[in-house]
Amino acid sequence: MENTFQKSFDTVKAGNQRITVGLASNDDGNAIRKLVGFPDHINEQIDWNDIYPYWLIALNDETKVVGCVQVCLGKPVGRLEMLSLDESLTKVQKAKVTVRLTEQGFRTLKMHGVQYVSAVVPFEEKSYKKILKRRGGFVAMTGNLMAVNLWEE
Repeated sequence: MENTFQKSFDTVKAGNQRITVGLASNDDGNAIRKLVGFPDHINEQIDWNDIYPYWLIALNDETKVVGCVQVCLGKPVGRLEMLSLDESLTKVQKAKVTVRLTEQGFRTLKMHGVQYVSAVVPFEEKSYKKILKRRGGFVAMTGNLMAVNLWEE
């Protein structure tokens, strides 16, 4: 399972690991599915084999996917959604992976003409909220994240 990254994507040192952030391929779908962590009864209904070019992933030295975020194009507002991190990462590694995925997501959206970015940030993800605030983010609204299965209509 080979990952193909655009050369402009970056690598950062995170503790004793190098983390590389790039565009996910369809081959990365299963790894993303595991990180996102939907319950099995929902995951069984979702095809994770057709994800390109909508996800960014972070790989460690062993080329294991340790982080991901969905990039949702829309104009004038795009979204970064479902930021997910491997639980085996240290706090410092999680922060660095989150920063790199967020910054690459911003660059990707801006490249496509997006003017504003929104993201659902779970209440328990205080560090992600802080990272977004440091980059000009603000709480635009609160509410519930709703999901609908379009294949069962």
